[in-house]
Amino acid sequence: MLFTAGVLPGLNTYAFDISAGYDPSSWYAAVLGGMFNFTAQPSVLEVIAWVAYAVIVLALFLGPTVLRRLRPSTPTSAPVETAASTH
Repeated sequence: MLFTAGVLPGLNTYAFDISAGYDPSSWYAAVLGGMFNFTAQPSVLEVIAWVAYAVIVLALFLGPTVLRRLRPSTPTSAPVETAASTH
């Protein structure tokens, strides 16, 4: 809708074209089209949106693991022994 209104550019600017090797009636085209709305000629704006989405989701998914590895580990203290021990 924003494409047709002229607000967002790139309606007819394609990022790449794989229509020569991409059969839209194949099983993998049905899977890619159904799950990811993949087309043989995605626009530049579609590719930018997918890359931005992937970067944000990967940062949120992998962020806690990376931060945990970068954070310096604090040494754990040994348990305190009591002065009166029973034998």
